[in-house]
Amino acid sequence: MQGQPYHVLVIDDDPNVRDILSDLLKRERCVVHTAESGLSGIAAARAELPDLILLDVMMPDLDGFSVCRMLRDDPLTAEVPIIMITALDDRLSRLEGVKAGADEFLSKPVELSELRLRVRTMQRINRYRRLIEERERAAAQERLLTEQARQAAQAVAEAYDQTLIRMVTCTRSAR
Repeated sequence: MQGQPYHVLVIDDDPNVRDILSDLLKRERCVVHTAESGLSGIAAARAELPDLILLDVMMPDLDGFSVCRMLRDDPLTAEVPIIMITALDDRLSRLEGVKAGADEFLSKPVELSELRLRVRTMQRINRYRRLIEERERAAAQERLLTEQARQAAQAVAEAYDQTLIRMVTCTRSAR
């Protein structure tokens, strides 16, 4: 992975899963943050503002669907990509995850090569999203500068016109 560090938050109540995912992500040169519950995961997401969240579905305090909905409802974390990791393999669970706002799903046990590819894909999508946002900011700045230049040119033209009017008025008065 190139450029700036890629921050990933792993939210899972199983310490073994957190360790395995953390090790893999660190090998991908990610900066890994972990949380052991839904509530601590929401707090960590708000504090860290990660580039990606890996979210377990079945947790004791809040299930991953609830956590996902809460993250999506929060303007601070609403745009962070979320990959749900679940032992649930049925269609209804996946539909519930989509409704909650998940971007991707991985089934447990997680195939590490698939996780690696999904993380890289999310990184690429984030990079494109940031590029588009930066281009939009630059275009807005250019529009602002263009408007300011237009207003300045108009002010100069008006000042010039006023100067000419005063010169003509003074010349006529002197005669």
